[in-house]
Amino acid sequence: MYLSLTLRKDEESINSGRNTKDVKGSLIPGILIPLILISGTIISIAVNGSWSFVDNSIRELGRLGTKSAVIFNSSLIIAGIIGILSLITFYFRVTGVERLSISFLNSAFIFLSLIGIFPIGSELHIPICLGFVFSAFLSMSLLGIASAKKNRFLPTFTLTILFFCTISMILGFISVIKVAVVEIAFTSGFFIWYCFIAGSSYLLE
Repeated sequence: MYLSLTLRKDEESINSGRNTKDVKGSLIPGILIPLILISGTIISIAVNGSWSFVDNSIRELGRLGTKSAVIFNSSLIIAGIIGILSLITFYFRVTGVERLSISFLNSAFIFLSLIGIFPIGSELHIPICLGFVFSAFLSMSLLGIASAKKNRFLPTFTLTILFFCTISMILGFISVIKVAVVEIAFTSGFFIWYCFIAGSSYLLE
C-alpha cells in the first residue's frame, strides 16, 4: 500500500515536472516571436529612411527594392517558422475543436512567413494577408469556444482580443485610423493572445 502510494506520488511529480518544462519551452517562442517582429520592424523603419507612419502601411517596409525589404521580410519568415515549429507539440496533445483551432493557428504562421516571401507588390500578397487575418480570427474564435467549459478566463480574454481586433479593422476600413495603426492593433492583439496561449498550461491539461 505504502509502495503504491509512493509510486503514484513519484509519477505525479514526474508528470508535473514534464508539464512545467513543456510550458516553459512553449513560452520561449511565445516571447521570441513578438520580439523578432518588433525588432525587425524598428530596424526596418530606421534603415528605410523614407517610411512614414502617417502615409505608409507597415507592410510597405517589405516592398521589394526598398532598403528595409530584406530585414523586414526576413523577420516575418523567421517568426512564422518558429511559430510553426512551436505548435507541433500542442497539435498532438489536443483533439476535436481544439486541434482544429491549432491547425488554423499553424496556418496563420504559415501565411505570416508567406507575407515575407511574397511582400507588398507581389500578386499573391493581398490573398496571403487575408489568409493570415482569417486564420488568426478562426483560431482565436474556435479555441475560445472550445475552452468555455474548462476555463472561464480564456473565452473572455479571447472575446476581448477579437473585439479589439475587429473594431480596429472597421475603423481602418472607414478611414478613421491609418492603415499602419490597424496593422499594429491587429497583430498586437493576435500575438498578445498567442503569448498567453503559449505560456499557459491550458493546452497541456
